[in-house]
Amino acid sequence: MDKNLRKKRIIELLITRPEGMTGEDIATHIGVSSRTVRSDIKKLQEWLQPFKSEIIAAPNKGYRLEAKEPREMLLQFSDESTSQVGMVQSVSQQNYIVGRFIVACLDDDSVTQMNLSEAMHVGISTIKKYLAETRQKLAEWNLTLEQYKTEGLRIAGEEGNIRSFIVDYLQEVENPLVKERIFSHTSDVQYQDLLLNISDVRNLPFTDTAQHNLIVQVALSVLRSQRGHTLAITSSLAQKLEVSFENETAKKIANSINEKLSIDLPFSEVFYLTQCLLTGKKFHDGETGLNDDHIRQLVETILDRVDEKFGLDFSDDSYLKEGLMLHLRIAIARVQFHMAIRNELLETVKHDYPVPFQISVYAAKVVSDIEGVQFNENEIGYIALHFGAAMSRNSMMDLDEVKRVYIVCSAGLGVSMLLKAKVREHFRNSIQVVDVPPAYKVTQDIIDDADFIFSTVPLPMESPKILSVNHMLQKEDIEKIQRVVFHRQDEVGSDDLMRGFFHSNSFFLDKDFKTREECLEFLTDQAVQGGYMDEQSKQSVFEREQLSSTAVGSLAALPHAMDTEHVKSNISVLTLQKPIPWGDMQVQIVFLLTIEQEKSALWEKVFLRLYHFIKDGNGAEQMRKIRDFEQFMNLFAEVIP
Repeated sequence: MDKNLRKKRIIELLITRPEGMTGEDIATHIGVSSRTVRSDIKKLQEWLQPFKSEIIAAPNKGYRLEAKEPREMLLQFSDESTSQVGMVQSVSQQNYIVGRFIVACLDDDSVTQMNLSEAMHVGISTIKKYLAETRQKLAEWNLTLEQYKTEGLRIAGEEGNIRSFIVDYLQEVENPLVKERIFSHTSDVQYQDLLLNISDVRNLPFTDTAQHNLIVQVALSVLRSQRGHTLAITSSLAQKLEVSFENETAKKIANSINEKLSIDLPFSEVFYLTQCLLTGKKFHDGETGLNDDHIRQLVETILDRVDEKFGLDFSDDSYLKEGLMLHLRIAIARVQFHMAIRNELLETVKHDYPVPFQISVYAAKVVSDIEGVQFNENEIGYIALHFGAAMSRNSMMDLDEVKRVYIVCSAGLGVSMLLKAKVREHFRNSIQVVDVPPAYKVTQDIIDDADFIFSTVPLPMESPKILSVNHMLQKEDIEKIQRVVFHRQDEVGSDDLMRGFFHSNSFFLDKDFKTREECLEFLTDQAVQGGYMDEQSKQSVFEREQLSSTAVGSLAALPHAMDTEHVKSNISVLTLQKPIPWGDMQVQIVFLLTIEQEKSALWEKVFLRLYHFIKDGNGAEQMRKIRDFEQFMNLFAEVIP
């Protein structure tokens, strides 16, 4: 095993064993000496520094990975370590290549493989590998790399998709060269001043990110239209946009550009700016992007379908309904107008809210069936936040006693109020936030008055009423509050319940599949043969996978059927000889879940049981010990009692 593969294997082992491993255990697993392990870990420490992570060596306990980045991300990067450019460089190299193609696109130029090879000091074979990854990234935006005459490769596709791709890239990557090209007519600061001098723009409820994106979009509109790259706007879309308030604002922006820069934007660009304004703003109560009655009916249909599928009744949650109405109104507009949005919380949401995320994927399918719009993972992640809060509220509904709580936060009034809002969102009428004092104002009188104090900072006094929480109120904080304040435990089902879902004829060990598609074809075919699903249900498994990867991290995936009309409850188990790519993650164990409609109320419990086995029980690592079905069942009951 070469050194890069050894390092990758060490990362895999430490990810699946968060409690740590001794050097001897690691050496045994990968077949080298303890001395080699120590040398490899020393090199890994250097690699981990940019990720603000480290491998901690503890006496008598061995090595433990302390990761600030999501562990799955480290695994992904370590998988790239076998390339010539090395682990830490792979992402930056890919970003560099994409940046080169964007600059070329803005210059109406091309890029050759030789250009890239010379600039990056790597071989053509490495460039070909990166170009394959670049093509995958572009494909997410319906864009391609095409050969232009004999001059090299260029980005090709619809103009709107090209612009959305560039805006998204700049949200993720700070590339001065790309920004220099975009703001070649005038600086970003001057564009900002130009926009903010227009009162209609100044008064729009934009986030900082949305405002920054608008500046980039306006600059792109000027640059691209000047080079002859304008957008095609259908007459039907133009009619919809023309009657909006945002269209009038877009006209004012175009007039200002004409006055300040002496550039006359085509009418199609005014409609483009209208779309940017519509999809960048945050809607407030009473505002309409789509018909309110239509959106209200859509939300009601979503909640009815969610109840049928998951056995979760949200029909009385007006807070959820209003939140979904406001969000879907703008989310649908974004898709219809081909405007992208980045969800910086996506990975956190998928990790901290696994069930709400699955519900939201299904909700997105309902929207697709009714409206004909396809949400990506970023939009689904935002929907999941609404369902996550609703599920927290549901768990508190049967509590009669309202808890008086003080919130202490040192991060300023804005963050303190955000924390207060999150507490109210998750616990609604079960918690009364009395006050949000700074730490120095917390006295014994306040402690006596409070049922509990939620504090983001250490306090000078001690009391069982004081609970330490994160200022963003993360999943573990919510669970702590439920456990300590409301004496709630997270019940995920009995052993007898789970045994009824596993069957020996759906248990497969050490298969040599190389792709996600091979795994799913095998598992669904076996499920059809076993009478656990029909062809329609089988197809819905693949449809679910297309909406969002079912990999949950820790080398595991939880695919499941969305169509449950003709299924029998079953959990198929598949382990692989080696991890394989599954979306953006690596997977070595797969659970295919089907739950018949009559048992839909069990969906949340069963899914969480599997999720806890994988995450908390180190399921992938534990499965290495398994040789037969009964041994697995005993292990499952032992790890997750």
